[in-house]
Amino acid sequence: SLFSIPRSLAPARECWLGTKLMEKGFQQGFQQGIMRERQSAIACIRRIRFGEIDPQLEAIIPPLLALSAAEYIPILLELSREELLARFEGS
Repeated sequence: SLFSIPRSLAPARECWLGTKLMEKGFQQGFQQGIMRERQSAIACIRRIRFGEIDPQLEAIIPPLLALSAAEYIPILLELSREELLARFEGS
């Protein structure tokens, strides 16, 4: 057929596909690592500022994770508990 790959190129195609899969896996792993780092930093700052974390403060984690460190760090350091909850209410 017109789109069949010659036998001599099959190993190269398999290698290329394997490389693409590895690149995709690496990218996904990298993104997961970034999210874990953000979660850890947010949890640490919250514990220092507010002590025990109640369900209300737990609920603001997802919207905080969507922010960059330059955005979430000042928010966590400067806003009161009430201000945090008001800012992310309904998020």
